[in-house]
Amino acid sequence: MEDRIGKIARARKRRKSRRESRRESRRERRQIRAYRWLNRLLKLTLGKYLTIRYNLKAYNLTVFENLKPPYIMMANHSCFWDPFIISNFVPDPIYFVVTDASFRSPFMRFLLGLVGSIPKTKAISDFGTVKQIMEIKRRGGVIGIFPEGHNTWDGHSLPVIYATAKLIKHLKIPVVIPEKRGAFLSIPRWAKKNRRGRITLDFKLAFTGEEIERLSTDEIYTRLSGFLDYNEYEFQRKEMIPYKGKDLAEYLELVLFICPECKSIGSMYSLGRVFTCKKCNYITFYNNYGFFENSNKEVAFETIRDWNVWQLNYLKTFLQEKKRQNCLETIIEDSRIDCRIGYRDEPMVKSGKGTLQLYTDGIVFSASGGDLSFYIDEITGLNVQNEEKLEFYHKDNLFRFDSKDRRVSIYKWYCCLKLLQEMERG
Repeated sequence: MEDRIGKIARARKRRKSRRESRRESRRERRQIRAYRWLNRLLKLTLGKYLTIRYNLKAYNLTVFENLKPPYIMMANHSCFWDPFIISNFVPDPIYFVVTDASFRSPFMRFLLGLVGSIPKTKAISDFGTVKQIMEIKRRGGVIGIFPEGHNTWDGHSLPVIYATAKLIKHLKIPVVIPEKRGAFLSIPRWAKKNRRGRITLDFKLAFTGEEIERLSTDEIYTRLSGFLDYNEYEFQRKEMIPYKGKDLAEYLELVLFICPECKSIGSMYSLGRVFTCKKCNYITFYNNYGFFENSNKEVAFETIRDWNVWQLNYLKTFLQEKKRQNCLETIIEDSRIDCRIGYRDEPMVKSGKGTLQLYTDGIVFSASGGDLSFYIDEITGLNVQNEEKLEFYHKDNLFRFDSKDRRVSIYKWYCCLKLLQEMERG
């Protein structure tokens, strides 16, 4: 397996060296551009569809009456359609910063190029992205950024990446924040089917250029975090909007992977509206309002958010105990896992199929060609792509792991590795 990885990496480097000067020359000549005609066309077609499909409503659009580009649009990341939902109500085309994984397909690269998307490697600082953002500002464009870096798993906002505050301080242009409500309940990251309810956007001018001038980076970060702090369930408890659909609980095990009753990892299973544990038969039902219920007994948690907070705390304690015991056994394991290798926006090359195993010091991928070991302190850029694939960099190679079983939680692997990395750093 190591030999195959080496061959793939060497072949990639040879191709890269042959194409590097040519690609760099193209990059220098290429100008990212969002076409106004396409922006208008998307609003008339896709925008109309999204408005009807998800009952979109926007408030405080008067923000744009006296605001001219350049400015920054910053929002929580709730679902795949976020850029299109936001763009539907903004007068000017938005140049969104998009993960470079979306550019690996030539077709997607072409489409994303038409709407002026800026490629960015997830969880890794990228100077090239900053240069392109500066160019958009110079040309008087609108820059779209999701400061959390990931879209939410449980309806609660994620911590804002601190570098975003540094970028705001550097750009010194106004920042507009659209608070989205109902997007997570309409289009949950874990679900395969969307729901009909209501999504609202409330646009706010968070910073003016003059305010940014006098605020420190820390002050900008604190204020930005306050603007983006959002809990979908706090909103829903007040509004109680029904989000109707079929099989509402299907694939909840992608996000909720620990049973609250018997504490088993990877034992939860969903079917229709039912969510149950295969080991102890704990059972709950997911209703139209996004809450758990059970008429026969009290549920352990009412919301996905509460359950996820509990399971992350339990997982942390569980892993700490395993490390304290110097546990050498496999902690969790999933089979029928595909491994692919690549780099940034280059197409991925299939490496093999095998079993992924977690240990206290890292993970091992076992396949017919041999084993691959990844130690915790050698893993960088850890993230989960929207297709629910685990990605990270290891020794200058990008590795992607994808389960053939659609019910295997890749989020589980991300959480375990993230917690072990935090423990490793002390």
